[in-house]
Amino acid sequence: MRFAGLYRSIAFHHGTLHKAFEKIGISYPFSEIPKWEKKVLRFLGRMPDTVIAECAGVSVNKIRYLHAKHDIPHYTRDVAIGEIRK
Repeated sequence: MRFAGLYRSIAFHHGTLHKAFEKIGISYPFSEIPKWEKKVLRFLGRMPDTVIAECAGVSVNKIRYLHAKHDIPHYTRDVAIGEIRK
């Protein structure tokens, strides 16, 4: 990707390209994350559901459904402390 840094900055600050373009009044007709479920699996339980949902551009309920479907425990403060110590 030629402008990977720009894309990551937009995704960090606005969540998705769709939201960023929407803020400046431009329609962004493309789907950004095909197969987003597969891409977020490794983050389930390691990050807050709200953060994962915002990055994937989906509702928190869809993230919670994935937790139940894959029997992955939810993110907790203890998990966060453990991640920092790694």
